[in-house]
Amino acid sequence: MSRRRPGGWRGLAACLVLAGAGTSLPAQDEEAEAEKDAFTLLSEMLRKDALSSEPGEGVSTSAGGRRITNGTTDIFDLLGGPETANRILHDLAEGNDFWRFLQDFNFQLKTFQADEGRTGLGFAYDYDRDFGLRYLSDTVAHGVIYSLAARGSVAFDADINPEDFLEARASFRYFHSSGGTVAATEETFTELNELEAAAAEYTTDEALRASPEWIRFQEVAQRYLRSQFYFDVGFSGGLESNQSFSRKNWVLGVQGVADFKAWNPESGAAVFNIFDYPFAAVRFFTGMDPDFQVRGFFPTVLVGVDGVSPDDDAGRGAAGDTGSYWRGRTEISFKTPVAMLGDDVYYFTANHRMYQEFSAAAGVKAADLDFSRYLVLTLGGDAGVFLSFSTGKLPFDARNDQIYQIGWQFHF
Repeated sequence: MSRRRPGGWRGLAACLVLAGAGTSLPAQDEEAEAEKDAFTLLSEMLRKDALSSEPGEGVSTSAGGRRITNGTTDIFDLLGGPETANRILHDLAEGNDFWRFLQDFNFQLKTFQADEGRTGLGFAYDYDRDFGLRYLSDTVAHGVIYSLAARGSVAFDADINPEDFLEARASFRYFHSSGGTVAATEETFTELNELEAAAAEYTTDEALRASPEWIRFQEVAQRYLRSQFYFDVGFSGGLESNQSFSRKNWVLGVQGVADFKAWNPESGAAVFNIFDYPFAAVRFFTGMDPDFQVRGFFPTVLVGVDGVSPDDDAGRGAAGDTGSYWRGRTEISFKTPVAMLGDDVYYFTANHRMYQEFSAAAGVKAADLDFSRYLVLTLGGDAGVFLSFSTGKLPFDARNDQIYQIGWQFHF
């Protein structure tokens, strides 16, 4: 779906990491350095709570109406394999230069069941990596960045893959972030640093969150965090295909991302985040939050226009149009914590994607290939078991579908 910086799918620089790298800082003086140091502290300690919405969690569905309907025992038997494989992957990633290259790579092993009763095992991947970040100012967080991103789902038996859609894109974008900085006195920064030193004695997330130092840190920090707005605009292009690469689209276009976060939950902006009200209630009843508290993590929105060049698209060929066309796309994503079990935080993630072809030919419209929308709802942590439900269709799909899945995910 956590890499709090611009990405091919996300534009996640709205998070504290980018702000800590220079949002609205006075130039070259001691106060600026104090502010920057304090914000670096906030970035590190609040990262697990300062969640950004993450477009890109969704996966596609193919025609065939596949879904998990029963066979729970078989599913959990298969999950023994994913857990073992994830432990192996973790061992490989430690201390290896090649695996460090795979930072920001999310890997899922999962099970699904076809209508004919066959239970399958497959994997999904989501890679989003920034390879260049250049600030254009020392006083304002804006600059340029280029990224590589890829996501998709692969079944070990391709004939029963319910999510047969792969994407890979490169992007070059201008970004700008405003707000989010700490506007406090030197005494406040001193207190935060003292709290940080005291909190370093705790060795687990559970102990840290229960400590008086953490509670006081949140009280102090949240009072001085301003709401933050991030946007980026730029060019992106790449390849869309099915698992066998028998159907492909080459795409090139422009896109923009907007993201707003009200870091202080007591701010007026946070109160208007209607999307988080149900989950604030869940956090309260599960004991994650001591009080009913709405968080200001608003959905992230991506809008783009692409020129699409089909390559061996049998569906469009049957509709009588294999030429290039223009297509609009939007992606809206929302992520919020819902519960904490032990040291693990569990999140609800929603990702909604839409694709609309402009001035589609009559045959394409008749075949219902000009428009697609896809919704994925996921419950799970950053690693471990997850549950998901998806509905709709994506490019290359012939019809709408509904899929229930269970799996195990590993994040490098």
